[in-house]
Parts: sequence; structure tokens; C-alpha cells
Amino acid sequence: MQPKDINLEVQGTSKGPPPSRTDPKLNPKENENNPRFRSDVDKANIFSFVYFFYVIGLIKAAFKAGKEGKMITAKNLISFPWKRRADVLSARFEHHVNQQRREDPKGKINLSWAVLKTVKWTLFQITFIETLFIFTRLFSAYVFKRIIDSYVIPEKNHESWMWAGIMAACLIVAFHLEHHFNHIAAYLPNHIQQALINLVFGKITRLSTDALGKISMGRIINICTNGVNIFEQLGVFVCNIFVGLVALVAGGALLWQYFGVCCLVGLGYIVFWYPWQQFFIMISLKERDKTNAATANRIRMTSETIEAIRLLKMYTWELKFKEKIASLRNVEMKMLRSGAITSSIIRGLSFSTQVISTFLMFLAYNLTGNSLSAGEVFSAYFIVAYLRIYSSYLFGLALNFITDARILIKN
Repeated sequence: MQPKDINLEVQGTSKGPPPSRTDPKLNPKENENNPRFRSDVDKANIFSFVYFFYVIGLIKAAFKAGKEGKMITAKNLISFPWKRRADVLSARFEHHVNQQRREDPKGKINLSWAVLKTVKWTLFQITFIETLFIFTRLFSAYVFKRIIDSYVIPEKNHESWMWAGIMAACLIVAFHLEHHFNHIAAYLPNHIQQALINLVFGKITRLSTDALGKISMGRIINICTNGVNIFEQLGVFVCNIFVGLVALVAGGALLWQYFGVCCLVGLGYIVFWYPWQQFFIMISLKERDKTNAATANRIRMTSETIEAIRLLKMYTWELKFKEKIASLRNVEMKMLRSGAITSSIIRGLSFSTQVISTFLMFLAYNLTGNSLSAGEVFSAYFIVAYLRIYSSYLFGLALNFITDARILIKN
């Protein structure tokens, strides 16, 4: 055999171009199932991250697909970091639960503590950015007073342009801070929600048939379809437990500079409703437990009816079971109405704080022989408006979320 007849080609290397560096099989940074995966968010530079420019590709793809009458595909969607995946978060939840078991084998497992330990740095990030936002907005209220004073007082007219520029800078900074803490506070509860669902179904798949027979499927379905929705509805406000108190102290200090001891009348009205909000929330705890039990019973009855529908139709029992399901639904709706009334009372108390607290504060200041200025009135009303939102309304929603989350994780 001549040397030229010998085939020296290695199988798999003679056809096609060499593997690309972007091949997920060779580059772990391109593989979404690898911890080293770099998502579209991770690849964004500082400018793109600040202004969310990394979503422009998705917007272009959606516009192009809509123009062509097509649907966007999974490849067009934005990839998010590996650490935010539901399976990764649920694995971390389990890790912290197992750590509790190792540290105290006879102690009670606290899933809430495991969740907090998993997301503690993200919660700190939300709290820090939102606190900076509150300070910026309260400072802009003070700047607003100085702008009005510079127009009202002729000797200070030359300062109006300077304070207007500071106000513009405050608004720009607050604009960026608000969007970023809202963005983080919006996606974190959704990821926790999906991770808890993944945790529940992961646990179910590891149970034996005998253990599954002892579990109420209606209760599980209620938790995964209704219970975890509180993270999506109220989870965004959880950091206001701390931020609301900081805003109250900072806003109160600024109001003290304007009205002295008279500001305590308005601030006292806001603080007065804190225990009442918690009181109404605690009253509704038993009602919420009964509501969850009624919902679980209705779902269980509906599931069993659907599974046995052929037998029910053979004996013409479907109308009886329909009436039974309807009666369970009526009981559930009655309890939901009671919960909605309690929630409405809490919201009414929160939204009354701005008008009544400013009225009491201005009245006390005027009755003590002082005269109000336009700058103080508008600035104080601006400050109390933010206290109404962050120190009253959102603070109450945060308390409501913590109470509901404890019930959910207990279930």
C-alpha cells in the first residue's frame, strides 16, 4: 500500500466548520443549565443596565414578528441569570432547610427563614435603593420650598435658578432610583413564587404512593394556584416595613424644621393608625384560615367530581354534586367578602392620613400664633403625600403580606 492511499483523516473532523466558541456544549457561559451561564442581563454594560437597553432586541423582534403576522419564539426572549431560576432557588431553599436540620435535629423547621436567607442580599439591595429614593424625594420637597421662597421674597429672586437646577437634578436621580427598585421588587416575588411551586412539586415526586394518599390534593392545588399569588400581589411591598419607618423619621425631621413641635400632631395621626392596621389584620387571620380551608374543600370536591363524572352520570347524581359545589363556593365567597371589607378599611385609613394630618398640623401651628408661608404649606403637603404612600399605605400592605406569607408557608 502506498502512503498516498492511507486515509489519515480523523472521523468527525473532516466535515463542516470547526466548533464555534458560542456552542453551548463547549462554552458553559452559553449553556443556560450551567451555573457559569451569562444571560442577556449579565452581558449588559453599565449604560445598558441603567436604562434597560438590553430589552431593545426583544422589542425589535416583537415589532418585526407583528408586522409579518408571526409570533415571537423562545429564542427572542430575554435570558435571565442562572441564579434566578426556579429550580436553583428551590434547591437553595432546601439547602438552608437541611442546614437547620443539621444544626438542630429536634427543632422545628422554619421555611420562612430559609427563604429569607436565600434572598437576603436582594432584599437589602431593594431596601437600600428605595431608601435613597425616599431621601431624594424628601429633599426635593425642601428644594420646592426654597424655590417658592425665592419667588415670594424679592431679596432671594437670584437664587431661583440655582434651586430650580437642584430640583431638576433631584428628579433625574429619583427617576433612575424608582425604576430600578421597582424592577427588582417586581421580579423577586415572582421568582420566589415559582421556586415555592417547584419545591412543592419536587417534594410530591419524591413521596411514596402511601404518603400521597394522605395528602389533600385540593389543598396542594389551592396553594399552587391561589396561595402563592400573594407574592405577585403584595410581595413587592415587603421592604416598606423598614423603608416606611425611615421615611417617617426623615419626613418628621424635615417637618420639625418648618413647624416645630406642632408637626407632632400630624405625625401622631399617622402613627396612631399603625396598631389599628395590625389589629384589623390580626382579626382577619381566622377568616383567612377558614377561607383557605373552604377553597381547598371546593377544589377537592370539584376534582373528585370531574374524575368520577362517568359514574355520577350513570346514577344521575351530577346535579346533586353541582349543588354541593355551589354551596361550598357560596361559603367561600362570603368569607372573601369579609376579607375584602377588612382590606377596604385599612386602605381607607391609609389614604385619610394626608388630608387629616396636614389639616391638624396647620391648625395647631396657626392656633399657636404662627403664620403659614406658601413654601411651608406646599412643601409640607408634598412631604405628607409621600408619608401617606410609603409610611402608611404601603406599610400596611407589607404587614398584610407578611401575615399572609406566614400562613402560606405554614400550609
